[in-house]
Amino acid sequence: MTKVRDPLSFEKALTTVAGVLGWPRCAQITGTPESTLRNWSDPDVSGGVTFDKGEALDLAYIDAGGAGVPFLACYAARVHIDAAEVLLCLDRIARAAAKSARESGEAHAAVFLATRQDAGEADFLIAERELEESIAAQSNTLATLRAGRRGEVQMVTAVVTAAAPQPGGAG
Repeated sequence: MTKVRDPLSFEKALTTVAGVLGWPRCAQITGTPESTLRNWSDPDVSGGVTFDKGEALDLAYIDAGGAGVPFLACYAARVHIDAAEVLLCLDRIARAAAKSARESGEAHAAVFLATRQDAGEADFLIAERELEESIAAQSNTLATLRAGRRGEVQMVTAVVTAAAPQPGGAG
């Protein structure tokens, strides 16, 4: 039974090249035993084609009339995808930081208003709520930044567990 190889995988690139050149020719080009090459084409086996061997196979593939450069195409596409994920992560960090800055500004403004001589209970409740929202946004920014540093491309959402009562509401 033939194993399915993922698109944009080096296993797929190797089987594409071997389909044109044959396994014995690929072994000769790379100086690698044919059994090792066949193992490298198996997605369930560790190990794989090194960059220089992939380049040699791509050149032989072109010389034999193959269309394209399977190893280079795989490598280039994967780098572009990973770069896009990094940029997406940076965008998420920037958006989280912008929200944190906005929430922080709103919190400071509400606290200043609560210090007025004519401030009432509602002003204090608003200031507390805004501070909690600011803390949540800052926690989210920290979590998003840490996730980006670790390479985890995700948006982490902080949850405020103790919300201040809303002015005019039951509480």
